[in-house]
Amino acid sequence: MLTEDFVLDMGQSAVPPIHGRDAAVLQTSRSLEGVTSVHQAHQPEFELKGDVALVTWAMHDRIVRGPGQPSITIYGYHRDRWVRRGGEWKLAELRLSMLQVDIQPDQSSHEKNPKRNEESRRSK
Repeated sequence: MLTEDFVLDMGQSAVPPIHGRDAAVLQTSRSLEGVTSVHQAHQPEFELKGDVALVTWAMHDRIVRGPGQPSITIYGYHRDRWVRRGGEWKLAELRLSMLQVDIQPDQSSHEKNPKRNEESRRSK
């Protein structure tokens, strides 16, 4: 699905663009280890130019880390560049743009047992 020369650019983060499919997959796997992540992309806008497709997606990310660590919600978009090689479409580049990043304090105790937490709020 990714070209060998794939580029992953996380946008405004401290991570410089990652060049190469294997390096991008390794870095992404490491950064998501032990994390619950939901990445949603919506409303794609396509621009076709022969064997290149440029796609812009509105996106929403929710990243929940382990106990004692903050959770992150990201709103923004990503721009993809797909190329057709040998009759197959492959993703050659993905660039994130973060419009808003919300950091929430550790909520692990609330997320584990929402029913218990609701009962404790009622008893106060």
